[in-house]
Amino acid sequence: MPSNMVSTQEVADMLHVTETTIKRWADETILPCVRTPGGHRKFLLTDIVRYAESNGYTIGGSQPPALTGGQLEQLEIGVHTRNYARIAGVFREEALQADREGMLKLFLYLYKQQIPFTAIVDEVVRPAFEVIGAEWEEGRLEVNQEHAASQATMESLILVSSELHRKGSNGLSALCACPEGEFHEIGLRGLAYSLECEGWKVHYIGANTPVETLTSFIHATRPDLVCLSVTTGRHRGELIEKLKRLASLVHSNDGIMIVGGYYPAKLNEKEIKCDHIARSIQDGVAYSRDAFSLKPGPKKKSEPKDKFHH
Repeated sequence: MPSNMVSTQEVADMLHVTETTIKRWADETILPCVRTPGGHRKFLLTDIVRYAESNGYTIGGSQPPALTGGQLEQLEIGVHTRNYARIAGVFREEALQADREGMLKLFLYLYKQQIPFTAIVDEVVRPAFEVIGAEWEEGRLEVNQEHAASQATMESLILVSSELHRKGSNGLSALCACPEGEFHEIGLRGLAYSLECEGWKVHYIGANTPVETLTSFIHATRPDLVCLSVTTGRHRGELIEKLKRLASLVHSNDGIMIVGGYYPAKLNEKEIKCDHIARSIQDGVAYSRDAFSLKPGPKKKSEPKDKFHH
């Protein structure tokens, strides 16, 4: 079955009608379709777009970026049906080209299609890089390709951050960093920009930050929220002790600490004494919003929920 074919449910999502309606239209030949060997209806995207244009249905918005025909079909299907796996596949191909401007246009297009920035990073960028990482480990990609893709993506995120809608200041500050030895900061940047959109004042330190530097910064600025990203988990015992020390310092300053990244999924909050292990950027933002009882507009810091005190 061609990859540009969409299912009954996907067409229903695109046209904002029920799946039953799509089945009826197909059976009445209002919408052209083909049947799979199993009897399922499948539709060509071009037929759906043509029908929508002829009958006043809106399924698109701003013009998509310049892509190949196959990429464009996958992108449009993914956007209209919120099938993030399709979009991630297109993004992965663009990332491996290390085309910063192309990725920036793709990010802006997705954002203008009302896909939240947090979803773009969680559901598009992250799974694309999981595949890229696996391909590198299997020897199907050179390390320079992985590095170029990562760098171009990070630069594109920096550029797109200025286009994101930001709420008014909530009066709270956050520190975002990767501990020493951690160099993967794409997810951390995504979280930092997402917090800024929520009205946080973000101090972004970035990758490979020694514990002593973090300690000094926390003492000096007393951030309400500290967000750390851990990917590799080298020297597990030493890492846990460092995180526990930092958590104790954050709590002594009446703040909370969130740890995210790939490795913390193997840990738990009690083990490293942090307040929350974020499984995604959306999770981290939601936790911080709830912990500080954030509502639109400035708000004084309230006592976080379920904080560990030491």
